[in-house]
Amino acid sequence: MGQYLRAACAVVFLSSLATGPGMAQVAPVRTKARPDPAQCPKPQWPKAALREGQTGAVKLQFLIGVDGKPHDAALVRSSGHASLDGAALRGLRGCSFIPATENGKPVPAWDETEYVWMLTQERSGVLIGDPPRALQAFMLKARKADDITEPLERCLAFPDYPGNAWPDGLAKAACHFLLDAPITRQQVAAHLASAALAELEELYRRDLERHFTRFGFSEIIHRDIAQFDASEDAGRLSAAWLAQAPRSPFANAARAAHLAALAWKARGGAQSGAMSSAHLQRMSQLAAQATTLFASALALERRMLPAHAGMVDMATLGGDKSAADAAFASAAAIDPACHAVDEQHMLALGPRWGGSMDAMDAFARKLAPFMQERPLVALNLALPAQERGDDLFEAGDFRAAVKLLDGAALGTPSPDLFVTLGLSRIGNQQDRWDSLVPLLVASRFADDSFRAALERGVLLLRAGASEWAVKPLRRAHDLQPDSIQASFTLGMGLYAALDYKSAEPFVATGLADEKTYPDTRLLLGNIAMRLGEFDKAAQYSADYVKANPASEGGWYLHGYASMLAGAEQQALAAFATYLRIADKQDGQNQLERATAQEYIAGDRSRTAVRPIVAAPAGGAPAAP
Repeated sequence: MGQYLRAACAVVFLSSLATGPGMAQVAPVRTKARPDPAQCPKPQWPKAALREGQTGAVKLQFLIGVDGKPHDAALVRSSGHASLDGAALRGLRGCSFIPATENGKPVPAWDETEYVWMLTQERSGVLIGDPPRALQAFMLKARKADDITEPLERCLAFPDYPGNAWPDGLAKAACHFLLDAPITRQQVAAHLASAALAELEELYRRDLERHFTRFGFSEIIHRDIAQFDASEDAGRLSAAWLAQAPRSPFANAARAAHLAALAWKARGGAQSGAMSSAHLQRMSQLAAQATTLFASALALERRMLPAHAGMVDMATLGGDKSAADAAFASAAAIDPACHAVDEQHMLALGPRWGGSMDAMDAFARKLAPFMQERPLVALNLALPAQERGDDLFEAGDFRAAVKLLDGAALGTPSPDLFVTLGLSRIGNQQDRWDSLVPLLVASRFADDSFRAALERGVLLLRAGASEWAVKPLRRAHDLQPDSIQASFTLGMGLYAALDYKSAEPFVATGLADEKTYPDTRLLLGNIAMRLGEFDKAAQYSADYVKANPASEGGWYLHGYASMLAGAEQQALAAFATYLRIADKQDGQNQLERATAQEYIAGDRSRTAVRPIVAAPAGGAPAAP
């Protein structure tokens, strides 16, 4: 686990029960037993358990004698690991207590305690895992920033890509461009409902003007219009707005943006190969309607750059290169460095639309001089490399994709490029930290795609940062809630983060595909152990060893769970099988073998596993 692994045992003393010889006429004055911190050192974490990352909570009940020593102890809830349970019992025996009293005299009393064995992760300083020295500062800052819930604040707090050569102000500009709050459809609906059309127009006019001012510059107007996507809500709202304000360039552009999104959706409806005539006709009709409305918006406001970008987009979709070039020329005459327009033009120049990589490279050279004044140009300059990288990735040539994108990443914060780089490094079987960093950078600027979120969570799990991993794994599950892979992996993340109750239903999804997830019952048995549900753990482990009779871990879990559930014959048989198949040369299973041997021999004292006996009504502790 490396030097960044911090192990800590938190000892929490719960309510105690003072006992005495009996009930008196006058209620006796009792005090509870309490630990003596100076005489109760933390138990030693077994080296094998620490090496394997074993965690859990052990709950014990014990009798404190009049001498302040624990005279008896019993296991109330297992951690799921015999080594941790045994270490907790040994640690307890080394403690001293201030005994309970009754009318000033020491008396025996039962108490409970819980040892929590967990790998701590201090959010402000320590990261579980062992990142290379060059990445330590990045990982710690990224972990801290990822806790911030407000997207823009999180983006601004996130560290830049290690070794980057990004122009000054580029990361900040990208954060604001991608994450500044746009005018929402809810705001539009509220203005339409109150017939406040002039106020609505002013909102959009103000954002458009920011595109043409030096101080307070922003391209947020593009994201304002992009809120009108292919959804039914956007369709209804854009139609209502245009009906009420047919002379508004913004209403025309919003309606056009919705129709353009539908045109792309129609194109995507063709599953493979050539488009059907129905899809082609639907796409063409929608694109023509969108183009007409974009043109109407420009006739009303020639500086309406989202409409210019839309014209380029629709001409590209329709394969009309001359129209796409003409639309771009009109926009460039107004603002040659508009990120959104230049992006559409750069993509139209690519080989996917009948162009070439040479044409994309040539346009990138024309844009480069604008980068100092307009840092977002760097996102456009990365598009040729992104196009090549995507092609290499899709062809399975991960090594070449990594080589290409490694250099490109130093000059741009493009989230798409970083996702492709991270996935290519995974495909190239590179170190988990090398693969993780690009995916973290991508998540800084944009919501994860399903695969990016899932892979980021898996890499964080492999790095030992289980609590951190839960966030992207939840994101992947939310994106594809029917995916067994996403659900099961989220369960593993919650399990590793010690949230056993939450983990159980997600891990259980693996039962639907045990060919892919063969150890699901073993995992569920371990979870049940940690929850103190020993009967359930015994049943899960019994089912597991039935299908996996050569599993040492399965037989040991079955024996240990059966022992705690009070099923003696079942425990004896399981432990006997475990001892028969366990590797006697493996030094890491010595404690497990000793536990099994002692139980079979009838020695219960050393394993300290006995039923818990409640104190009788009179108050005196019962003999175990």
